[in-house]
Amino acid sequence: DLKSFHLSICNDLFEGQQLKNIETQIINYFDEIHQFMDDNKTDKTDRFLYDQLIPYGELLSTKIIHSCLIRESVKSLWCDARSCIKTDSTHQSANVDWTTSVSQINTIMNKGFENHRVMVTQGFIGSDNKGNTTTLGREGSDYSASIFAYSLDAKDVTIWKDVPGVLNADPRFFSDTTLLTNISYSEAIELAFYGASVIHPKTLQPLQRKDIPLYVKSFLNPKLNGTTVSREIKIKPMIPCFIIKPNQTLLKLSSLDFSFIVEKNISEIFELLHKYQMKVDMIQNLSLIHIS
Repeated sequence: DLKSFHLSICNDLFEGQQLKNIETQIINYFDEIHQFMDDNKTDKTDRFLYDQLIPYGELLSTKIIHSCLIRESVKSLWCDARSCIKTDSTHQSANVDWTTSVSQINTIMNKGFENHRVMVTQGFIGSDNKGNTTTLGREGSDYSASIFAYSLDAKDVTIWKDVPGVLNADPRFFSDTTLLTNISYSEAIELAFYGASVIHPKTLQPLQRKDIPLYVKSFLNPKLNGTTVSREIKIKPMIPCFIIKPNQTLLKLSSLDFSFIVEKNISEIFELLHKYQMKVDMIQNLSLIHIS
């Protein structure tokens, strides 16, 4: 079904030799998927399998977009992000190897971009030093944009959303929300860290290090100004912000001998949570410990 879906899009968009070329690329990607599934039945973890398969969505869509640009006579360069963004092997939430990534991105741009106007690449994906595909976690596509921007000393970054910009509350839960037209990096990171889904803190940190402004705009209304995120600007308008955190699990831990839970015990608990990649949003330490 997925293969037919992508091929039908190509049939609607292209014709002649260009249609044959993009069809060949689409079919080759699905052949790779089938071969991978045949070769990897049960010997790898689910996180590894996820990272090898999910990125094909990015690869397929960017190939089609790149071909559309070529059709419209736009000088477009297609780049496999896995050759640029290098990470460790923490699947589904990989950590970026910044030194290698910056070097790779600049090498590829210097070699191939002189005669091109637009570069099309993927968000969300990278690769480890063994050549395995990795993914960058929640909002990984925005994070990819900030990695490229940091590496290339970009003037600014724009990310496009289905909302007018950064709002003071999630419109899925609140009917009356207000657009924040200006917000500082630190305020935006706080909002993102505590659950505002429109921007991930990882996206902001590389931009903050080089003072690269971020614009959050709506692809539904692209002429609207959206939100500007930059250094040392006050939140505007100055109003409260609200964050909803659904589906939280509360753990209550106490010692069997009624002794207090102190820093040593907390470090052991967090070591276990880290081992099993369980995210902690809040902790309260009294005579017993509450973890959410």
